[in-house]
Amino acid sequence: MLQGLWGWLAAHASATAIDLVLTALLLYPLADYLRYGWVRKKEEIESCMSQEAKVKYFELWLEDRVTAANADAEFKKYYLERYGRKRFAWPVGFTFLIALIGNFILAQALVDLVGKTEGKALQLPAAAIAGAYTFVTWDFFARVQRRALGTSDVLRGALRLAMAVPLGFAFAAIAESSGWAVFLAYGIGVFPFDALRTILRRLVYDTIEEQKAALKAITPHIPVTTNFMGFHKGVDYFKFATHEDIVSQDSYPDTFDPARQGPPHLAFGRGIHFCIGSALGRMEATLALEELTRRFPALTLVEQDITFHPNISFRGPQALWVHA
Repeated sequence: MLQGLWGWLAAHASATAIDLVLTALLLYPLADYLRYGWVRKKEEIESCMSQEAKVKYFELWLEDRVTAANADAEFKKYYLERYGRKRFAWPVGFTFLIALIGNFILAQALVDLVGKTEGKALQLPAAAIAGAYTFVTWDFFARVQRRALGTSDVLRGALRLAMAVPLGFAFAAIAESSGWAVFLAYGIGVFPFDALRTILRRLVYDTIEEQKAALKAITPHIPVTTNFMGFHKGVDYFKFATHEDIVSQDSYPDTFDPARQGPPHLAFGRGIHFCIGSALGRMEATLALEELTRRFPALTLVEQDITFHPNISFRGPQALWVHA
């Protein structure tokens, strides 16, 4: 068995060496923090709290009473129990195993890439691992520099390394036809999630525009539109693929129908970004529409090409001509 292992290592010597170097670089900030940074952090926390503050801390947060005489010893014991270096053991070990496996895949791909003479391109799994490795390593160094590293941060890095390959494949499929697959597989690991959301929205929008053109060619009787968020509303692709009835009220989003039933609109935002003036906006719109229809009961739309303001936040037509 040992002879077979040595033979395998000899056959993959270059990839193994690169793997060890990459893994050591990723683990270095963790080892440095546990040796120096954790001690400095502990001293900072202990020194910034007086004995009275520690007594109050136990009383408020732990519902436990300690005296001022033993507050320092009890706080030190509690800190070591909850935030001691031993709690980093299995998160760091787990990260080490994942990094060792992922970095070997990346290293072997790099070795194979160097040996190629034609069609040089990094494979999607390797590109995804490279992106995740770059982000996690940089994040570890930044957190150690700020002395703000916890076990959850280590496990978050391990999760990103472990999920790099499946996520890279999933999101690269969106841009497979555009030639962005390798870049997107790398980006899914290296970019912050806010940047990824922006990139993916742009790619999804471009894909929908291509599908809209194809659908319009085969179903000219069904309006195909895109709302201000860039998501398709004209045709339900799942119903279209299963030959179900796709001509419904949601198939005509450009038709003004005050009695329309269905999913609520997003004009006033959603969640924590919901407009606090929504009630006033609804009242103003109600009064305006009622007065408009009262004064011009025969109001009709002029046949025209409607152009919208180039703004994704406040979408509206630049001009709308009507017959009174």
